[in-house]
Formats: sequence, C-alpha cells, structure tokens
Amino acid sequence: MSSRRSSELSGRVAAVGLLVLGLGASVALHAEAATDTPDAAPAVAAPPPPPRSYPARAVADYERALDLARRGEVTEAELEFGQLAAAYPQFAGPQINIGLLRRKAGNLEAAEQALRLATERNPNSATAWTELGVTLRMLGRFEPAAEAHQRAIAVDPNHAAAHRNLGVVLDLYLDRPVEALAAFERYRDLGATDRQLSAWIAELKQRVARLQPPSAATEEGS
Repeated sequence: MSSRRSSELSGRVAAVGLLVLGLGASVALHAEAATDTPDAAPAVAAPPPPPRSYPARAVADYERALDLARRGEVTEAELEFGQLAAAYPQFAGPQINIGLLRRKAGNLEAAEQALRLATERNPNSATAWTELGVTLRMLGRFEPAAEAHQRAIAVDPNHAAAHRNLGVVLDLYLDRPVEALAAFERYRDLGATDRQLSAWIAELKQRVARLQPPSAATEEGS
C-alpha cells in the first residue's frame, strides 16, 4: 500500500471515530421511537411514528447522567445509566451510553455486550446498531460490523453515520470498493460536510473504474 493511500485511510478512520463519539454522547430518549421496520430494508420507507411520552423523572435522570459523562466522571455516569437501564428497560439510550463509556475506556468486549443489549431492547434504534458496528470494527470483526451498519440503515435509511461507517468498513477492511462508493455517495447526499469526502469518493471512483472490464470497442482495437 502506498504511503499516500495509507495516510488517506488513517485519516478516514480517525474522522469516523470522532463523528461517532460526538453522536453517541448526545443520544436522547426522545430519539427512540418504536417502529415496525422489518430486518430487511423496506422498498418504501414508512413514515416515522409519533414520539413516545417519557416520564419527567427519566428525562431529568438521563440529563444528569449525560452531564456526568461530559464532565469525565465516568464511574458515576455509568452507574446512573445502569440505574436508568434497570428502571426503564424499554429504552436503548442508557445502554448505548454505557457501551460508549466502556468503549472510550478501551473495554471493547464489555462495550459490545452493552450495545448488543441496546439493540435487543430497541431493535429499531439506528444509533444502537451503528455504535455496535463501530465497536465490532474496532474488535476486528469486519463482516459483522458491516451487517450492523446495514441493520441501522434498514431501520433508518437516512441515518448518515451508518452510511459513513459502512463505507469505511467496506473500503478499508473488506475491499468492496463498489459498495463502499455507494455508501459514501449516500452519505454525501444526506448532507455530509466532511472536508475530505470528495477526495475519498474520487479515489474510490478511480479504483472502481480499474475494476471494470474493457469495452468491446477497446478489445477490437487492441
């Protein structure tokens, strides 16, 4: 691998990590809306359901736990999220944030366990599936990581982080540039503002073009 290519790929992974951490740290209870979305992506996306009503106490406790996490009080934050998860098992948010705290601390296996529980509690949380996919990638389990991101997209076709992270796994680890290009182009179409995104897409287009068989005209003239 050339040094330029290696540098590009390293930057892409680092940027994804920053995006996911920023997204996960602000997971909100009101973002979890139950749907009847099947495992496979529907041909036509169903309209979003109305938001649930959340107990005021749950919202207050959740905000307090988030504030602890922002201040770096990790042990206290995980304890608060754990209490919320026990009190409100129908919500994925507390489990997602437990997973993020564990992942940031380097406890990847424990993070995976927390995030898998989040997907079980709300299989229709695109954020839970996306964060699970990121964690699986960090564990070196690339096919399951791609499948987790695809589950996130099946739940919410407009979940930008899932498209971005799927593109990363397909490009850097599974050597599937055609699918990676489609994922990054969808991410772009959703309004992505990554400064290097245009360069990534251009580089993938070049790789995909090299994979195409020569045209009949070219073959005849050779």
